[in-house]
Amino acid sequence: MKKIPEIAAPSLVLAGLAAAEILLSTRGYWFTQRAAIVLPLVGSFSAAAALAAALVLSAWPGGRAAVARHLERASAPPARRPSLLLAYAALFARLLFVKVCQYRGFELPIDTAATVNLAYNVLHHGRLESSLLGVPNYFAVHFMPALALFSPLLLLWNSPWALIAAQTALVASMPIAAYLVAERRAGSPLAGWAALALVASSQFFSNLAAASLAWQVGLPAFFLWGAFAAESALWVPAAAAAALTALSIEQAPLVFFGLGVYVALSAPGGDRRRARNWGAAICAVSAAAWLVEMRLISALAADCTSGACRNGANFQHLAPTLPGVARVVLTRPLFALRQTAWPLGKLDPLLQLLMSTGFACLLAPLELGVAALNYLPHFLADSSCYYHDLRLHYSAYVVGPLWWAGAAGLASLHRRLAARGWAALLLPGALAVGA
Repeated sequence: MKKIPEIAAPSLVLAGLAAAEILLSTRGYWFTQRAAIVLPLVGSFSAAAALAAALVLSAWPGGRAAVARHLERASAPPARRPSLLLAYAALFARLLFVKVCQYRGFELPIDTAATVNLAYNVLHHGRLESSLLGVPNYFAVHFMPALALFSPLLLLWNSPWALIAAQTALVASMPIAAYLVAERRAGSPLAGWAALALVASSQFFSNLAAASLAWQVGLPAFFLWGAFAAESALWVPAAAAAALTALSIEQAPLVFFGLGVYVALSAPGGDRRRARNWGAAICAVSAAAWLVEMRLISALAADCTSGACRNGANFQHLAPTLPGVARVVLTRPLFALRQTAWPLGKLDPLLQLLMSTGFACLLAPLELGVAALNYLPHFLADSSCYYHDLRLHYSAYVVGPLWWAGAAGLASLHRRLAARGWAALLLPGALAVGA
């Protein structure tokens, strides 16, 4: 008789929390309103329980050793696959329930309708047109040709739910990708579970879970899976993830520019000269791609009469167009630097980003540099806009590289704590920080 593999405790906890949230929320008729009360309460309970567990383990050496042994045993092959599948299923069920509540409560505003309209027009008319917003070519608003790849989902189910379910599946996969990055770097599943907990309990993950249907929401998933594939030398999946990232939004070239700097400085293959050449090439291609995309958006937006074509609306205090903003940054760097940090309240979103990782990202400075370069436009944006504050789906632009740095930082922290027998504190500590 085949032995049933041991399931890691964090997977069982995730499944139990998801089941509790759904069951408690649906006990009432108006479950959409009840869920708005139940979900934050369960989150607060999870944070309190994690903090209590961290305090107990800090005073109980035997408990720390037992936790470490269980996670090592239950997350090693072949037990790792069912544990991660259960964790993913729990995350997906919970996030899909959130979407059901939003859909039934009429809380998915115009972005959802606009995205479905774009996908339908690509599928049936062969062009990226938003007839809902009155935009004949959506490149006047965003550069996101990859949306066309997901439009065939409407052939399987002619409903917004086809795209909503796909977006939910991408969001639910982000903590799993963070797990794999941290586990591979640390050589320990304990670091992986800590990274999963840190991402899944982050306020920015909650933002993405509650975001309207928008193609950019999948951006962190493409980046994290691409990072894991590249670090594992799985070049075909890495190339596919890189293509999806590059074709998802006009800010993607900044991510690749940061990755070029990372390759040049870190020399991942050990050959520094070759790494510098590759890094310089990636930076050059990224800069050229960004300039082409900006010119395309600006040219199309100039002829667009729709209010959706707000070319550079978040940067009007710097210049009227996006290429003009780039010129200001390059020719007046001190002025641009002052715009990023003054008044001091403009630093609040940055502080929230760092705090959401428990400052673990600071232990991976090269990876954090990729996130920092990608965050620069948000720094420069007007402080009154959602783009600057990272509200709604706008956090998707920056959290991919941030969570990569957070996973790498947790792996580094694990190595330091494991030498002293304190590694078991990483998991409850990460959950408490995120929650």
